[in-house]
Amino acid sequence: MTDIKFFFENSSLFGAIGMENMYSDLSEIEKNSFSVVGFHVFSTKPFFAKPENKNKPFKLHDFEIKTAELSALCWKRYNGPIFLVTDKEGEKYFKSQGLEYVYDGILPLLENEKYGIDPIKYWAAGKIEALSLFESPCAIIDLDLIVWRPLNLSESKLTVAHFEYIEKMVYPPFSFFDMSKRYSFPKEWSEESKPLNTAFLYIADSELKNYYTKEAFRFMQYERNTFDNAIKCMVFAEQRILGMCSEAKNIKPDMLIDYDNISEKQKNITHIWTAKPLLVQNKELRKEYIFLCNQKINILRKAETA
Repeated sequence: MTDIKFFFENSSLFGAIGMENMYSDLSEIEKNSFSVVGFHVFSTKPFFAKPENKNKPFKLHDFEIKTAELSALCWKRYNGPIFLVTDKEGEKYFKSQGLEYVYDGILPLLENEKYGIDPIKYWAAGKIEALSLFESPCAIIDLDLIVWRPLNLSESKLTVAHFEYIEKMVYPPFSFFDMSKRYSFPKEWSEESKPLNTAFLYIADSELKNYYTKEAFRFMQYERNTFDNAIKCMVFAEQRILGMCSEAKNIKPDMLIDYDNISEKQKNITHIWTAKPLLVQNKELRKEYIFLCNQKINILRKAETA
């Protein structure tokens, strides 16, 4: 049985980051003078593409809905407008959950099938597709990540959640991937470039954005039958390619989190991340988490109307 207080004070041990912020005070935080358009991105395609889900209704866990609501409210309060980029099923679902109010717009744009990408293997491809549709600067914030305060992005060309080390179990060498004969890895890419975690992604450099999205699409389209664990191909396309593209363009990324000290308290963000299974399994922990989310949501809604 997980001790609830311990979870919120030592969250990194459970696969979450910054859970201590759920007890923090929001009252003294000022709004950012540098406004950045933010996006939540959510595609239902990976869910409905699985045969076992063919006739099932789509739904998120209650704590996931609350996290998305709080994430959007926080971004809108402290950093700028926020939109939801989704598909028609996602639009219908988010509206049914009463979340339309929290966004500056719900945009059902993820309907285009022209890319020919496997939605199960490439379950986060919607984020790359959404990024390709909008001009820089912009920020993509995962629905399970909360930014608690104004971010200093005005001088940044690229800001990500954090870098990652190249662990072969997650990031194998180029030779691992089964690619079409028509594909070749760009010569300017270095296999030593660190992957960049895109749970938070801010890009101000249009050339980098276009280069990254083009190469990520190209990889996903030309990858064939790589034996995958539902992670390796996706994180290569989403995170490793970004690291290689930014290094090729001589753009040094800024980080929200010091990955070498990830167990330290994180004042800027909360990312529930791989603690989701624990929140699903532990009813009391989930109840406390939702209670804390609702507290913060009420504070932010009152501040918005004040």
